[in-house]
Amino acid sequence: MARISPLIRDMEIPLSALTKGAGLILIEIKPTYSYVNQQRSDTIVGYSHTVVEDKKFNRFLVKVDSATPLLTEEQIAKTKDHLYVKFENAFIKLYTTQNGDVEVSIKAASISLQK
Repeated sequence: MARISPLIRDMEIPLSALTKGAGLILIEIKPTYSYVNQQRSDTIVGYSHTVVEDKKFNRFLVKVDSATPLLTEEQIAKTKDHLYVKFENAFIKLYTTQNGDVEVSIKAASISLQK
């Protein structure tokens, strides 16, 4: 079982350290739900944004706690151009799953469209 040292586990790495100036293209937005007693509830607590870097094409999720999504699925589907987005106060954290795997979580304070 992999273990993360407390020093690393509590570290927050700026998303910009990963993207290194690459533009982020929005691919998809999905709701994030709260969990009660390890069961998903119907309460939406934010949205997960699937983005892809425009340089290396790395794909990842960024969670934002928000009452409303940036765009609807229909708006994303109707867009002919790439939707470049910017995250504010976005940080990467490492965590260990119940299986002992080390995973990455990315969370941001907000998201906006870039012009």
